[in-house]
Amino acid sequence: MFGCDAVITTLSGSDPATGKLVDYVGSNNCIEAAGILGITRVLLVSSVGCGDSKDAIKESVYQQLEPVLKEKTKVS
Repeated sequence: MFGCDAVITTLSGSDPATGKLVDYVGSNNCIEAAGILGITRVLLVSSVGCGDSKDAIKESVYQQLEPVLKEKTKVS
């Protein structure tokens, strides 16, 4: 990120070693690093089904994606 004007993050997935989701921790680390480097613009690309958009997807889809969507909601 050094020398960048802005950061776009689309982080998602899990750590292959631990199986832990990286959505919240990874995005949070990205935002923190941007701040340390003086980058004032961060665009976080999230997902339909996070936060207030939970009702925009079918309940069955939400149930399948629930762990990921909850992690993404922490950052959204």
